[in-house]
Amino acid sequence: MTENAPPYEFTETWPSPIVRDFDLFLEAIEAPSAYLTAAKRTLDRKTLHALDGQMLTFRTDTHPRTDQEYYLLLNFFQRVCMNDRLHVFDKVGAKLRMVPTERAAELMRLSPAGRFLALLEAAWVYCDWEALHGGGSRQRTDPLLIEMVLDALGGLHPGKALAVGGRLPANLAVLSAYGHPFLVHLGLFGLVEHTRNLPMESRFHSKGDICLKTVTVTPFGAHVLKVLREDRPISLWNLPGRKHDPPEFPGQSREPGDGGVEVETPFADAFRPLLPSGADSLVLPTSPTREWREGTYVVEVSLGPVRRTIALSDEHTLEALHQAIQDAFNFDSDHLYAFYMDGKRYSDDRYEDPRGDVGPFADEAAMGAIDLFVGQEFLYLFDFGDCWEFRVRVREVLDALHRGSPKVIAAKGDPPPQYSWDDEGEEDWDEDEDEDDEEDER
Repeated sequence: MTENAPPYEFTETWPSPIVRDFDLFLEAIEAPSAYLTAAKRTLDRKTLHALDGQMLTFRTDTHPRTDQEYYLLLNFFQRVCMNDRLHVFDKVGAKLRMVPTERAAELMRLSPAGRFLALLEAAWVYCDWEALHGGGSRQRTDPLLIEMVLDALGGLHPGKALAVGGRLPANLAVLSAYGHPFLVHLGLFGLVEHTRNLPMESRFHSKGDICLKTVTVTPFGAHVLKVLREDRPISLWNLPGRKHDPPEFPGQSREPGDGGVEVETPFADAFRPLLPSGADSLVLPTSPTREWREGTYVVEVSLGPVRRTIALSDEHTLEALHQAIQDAFNFDSDHLYAFYMDGKRYSDDRYEDPRGDVGPFADEAAMGAIDLFVGQEFLYLFDFGDCWEFRVRVREVLDALHRGSPKVIAAKGDPPPQYSWDDEGEEDWDEDEDEDDEEDER
C-alpha cells in the first residue's frame, strides 16, 4: 500500500493539529509564570487549564484544579519532551522548570513534516506506553496489546466508521476491550478519527478512562499504520518496552530475520515514500543523549531523623553513592538495593544493584550523566526483605570538582542497628542459644 501512496504535504494542522499544538505547548512551558510541582514534576494547574483551552488536537473535560495526569494531550507532550531529551528538569531561581536542550532547538528548525515525524518517533521509540495514559485510570496499553490493536486496524476499510463500544467479532474484539487509550493517541496524529462517549458509570470504568463510540482509520493513517505494523514493530523499536532485553539501538533484533534492523537505522527512513521530495533534512539527525554536568554533587541522605551529607564527584556512580551510604550508616552492604529516581518504590524509573540480573545498573550511572538537579529527591531502597528506605536529596551542585572518594561532610543523629540483634541484642541472642544447648545436653 505504501509504495502507491502519493507524497503528502504536511502543515502545522495537517494531518492533525498536533504540530501546532506542540508549538503552543513549548511556548507555554517557557513562559516565566510556568513551573513544575516539586513532588510530581508536572506542570502547575493554572498553566495546564489555560493551555488546554487552546488545544485543537484533543481537549479534556477539566477544571482549574485538575492535575496533569488527566490532561491526555498535555501529559503526552511533557513525556515526549523529557523522554526525547528535548528538555531536562532543573531549578531556575526558586522554581523547578523544564529547561530546553539543543535538541529542542534542532526540532524547531524542522519543517512541519519533520516535526510531525519527530513527535511520532518520540512516542513510538522513547515513551513508555504503559504509563502514557494516567489519571488513575485502570486502562493500560502495553506493547503486546498495541500490536494486537494494529493488526485489528489493518483489517478495517479506511474511511468507514466502526462502533467499538459493544460486542465485536473475535478479530476486532481487542479494539473494544483494550484499545481505547491507544486509539486516542493514534488520533492525536490523525491516523484515526474517533467519537467519544462519556465514561460509563460502572465498576469497569474509573475517572480518567477513555470511552470511545466509533473509530475510523483515515486514508493517511492506513499508510502510516501499515509502516508501523510491518516495518517498525513496537516490540523491537520501543526502548522502555525492552528494558529487560535492551538492544544497542532501536529496532535491533536478537534473532536474524526477525523483522529488525541489523545496523542503526533512522526511524523516519521507513516513511520516506509518504514525504515530500527532498525530505532528507526533515528529521532530527541524532538520537537523544544525556549531557554531562561536571561538578561536586552534595546530597543529603535521611533515614528517619538520622542524616548524612555526602559529597561526590560527577564521575562517581550511584554504586559509589550506595557504598558511601552503607559506610555512613554502619551497614554491611550484604543485600541487594535499587535507586528509584522518581522517589516511588518499585517504579520503572530506577537503577539496579549490579549484582542483580536486570539493568540499568547503578555502577553504570555516573552522577554527572543522570540529569540530577538541585532539590531533586529520590529513594534508595536497601534490602528487599527489611526494606530500609533512605531518602536522598540533591542539596547542591558545585562548580569546584571533588577529589578522591565520596566524603561525609555533615552528620546528624546516630544510625540504628542494621539488625535487631546488633549490639546488646546480639549478646542476648547468644546467651539464649547457649541455654538451649545446655538443655539439649541434659
